[in-house]
Amino acid sequence: GEMAPLMEQDELTSMRPWGLVFQGWVQAERGDLAAGIRWVKAGVDAWQEIGAVSGRTCQMVPLISAYVRAGMLDEARASVEESLALVERTGERLFERELLELREEILAQE
Repeated sequence: GEMAPLMEQDELTSMRPWGLVFQGWVQAERGDLAAGIRWVKAGVDAWQEIGAVSGRTCQMVPLISAYVRAGMLDEARASVEESLALVERTGERLFERELLELREEILAQE
């Protein structure tokens, strides 16, 4: 089943963006890259709309990965650079390694 509808309950509203991100990640991993990108992007956008910053680099990893797999290298490059800038600005380095690896993958494909 889908996670996002479960997040619609009032007490879980702030978790809704994560449900969207994870739903998209699953879609992308199953091979539906277009749907995966839409879901993850919706989650990232919703997270930004509520003013949250913490965790954004985590959300960007599956989005960038799907962009790369879909051949959307311009979007992937812009997103990875934005995410690495966020790492520097916030000090949130939990997903820095994955972002650097994705940057290398993008450069290798260009």
